[in-house]
Amino acid sequence: SVCPLEEVELEVVMPLIAARCCTSVVMGCYSHHLYPENDYILASQEVGWNLIGHLTQLNPAFVSCVLREACGFVSCPRSTGVFSYLQSTPPTDYSPIVDCLNNADQLHQMYVD
Repeated sequence: SVCPLEEVELEVVMPLIAARCCTSVVMGCYSHHLYPENDYILASQEVGWNLIGHLTQLNPAFVSCVLREACGFVSCPRSTGVFSYLQSTPPTDYSPIVDCLNNADQLHQMYVD
């Protein structure tokens, strides 16, 4: 890439996409108000509103992980402690992770902090 995104920039990608979609549909509605005879202005309205609806259904944490991985970063930086543990532990000794899956705070304290 000529100008790759930095990690901090990834956090604003989805809000910027949503803002662009919103701007597009609002400007389309406004333009149609000014020129009601021009139905071509409304050509992308349904797609735009559908996209906005889909964007609101996305899990921001999941989107962040996908974008980070797509840009060559670790998808979830806080998971490196878990991965280190898993790589250094025999496959039969994962019980500390399995035992505390019901307590996310305990898992976070043990392997991420």
